[in-house]
Amino acid sequence: MGFRSCVLKGQGTATLYPKAGIRQCGDIDMWIDADHKTAVPLLQKKWKLDEVCYHHAKIAGFPDKVILEVHFRPTWMHRPAANRRLQKYFEENAAGQFGNYCQEKGFYITTPSFDSVFGMVHIYRHVLFEGIGMRQLMDYFYVLQHTSDEDRKKAYDVLCSLGMRKFVAAIMYVLERLFGMGGEYMLCEPDSKTGGFLVKEIFKW
Repeated sequence: MGFRSCVLKGQGTATLYPKAGIRQCGDIDMWIDADHKTAVPLLQKKWKLDEVCYHHAKIAGFPDKVILEVHFRPTWMHRPAANRRLQKYFEENAAGQFGNYCQEKGFYITTPSFDSVFGMVHIYRHVLFEGIGMRQLMDYFYVLQHTSDEDRKKAYDVLCSLGMRKFVAAIMYVLERLFGMGGEYMLCEPDSKTGGFLVKEIFKW
């Protein structure tokens, strides 16, 4: 369609694994450099859309029964003030994602520094609305191992500005407890109380 684009999580995150093939595949999420008003009419000319909402359009009948979601925004938050901050973060970091070409895959993917913010918000939304599984946590485990100290500090500052301080601490506990993640990769000190509750919720799924 002529828009800059990149793949969110999924096939891009798989490049961070020791062996890409061990990652459990899901749908394909593509972020395009276009707003809802511009992109939806163009998408409708080529495909039937199953769902169109604030942040993405889901394409029906994609080849090989693959689910493709075309994102105008990577994700979002319910609280208006937090969502404005998050969308500003995406705008400020969009060029770095649309310009991050992966030679191995042959397409553009998001960077680990970006995913240290985006991935945490994605996990947060899964916990609240869809249920959290090991795949999202394992992805984030490998994301943090490919970030620098500076990346992690910046990510933590952004996540705290979104009101996620306690949730981040809980996820650090989960990654420490279930994946054995070392302290050198932590965004903050783990919270065993909230994290322990989250572990129980994870195993319900």
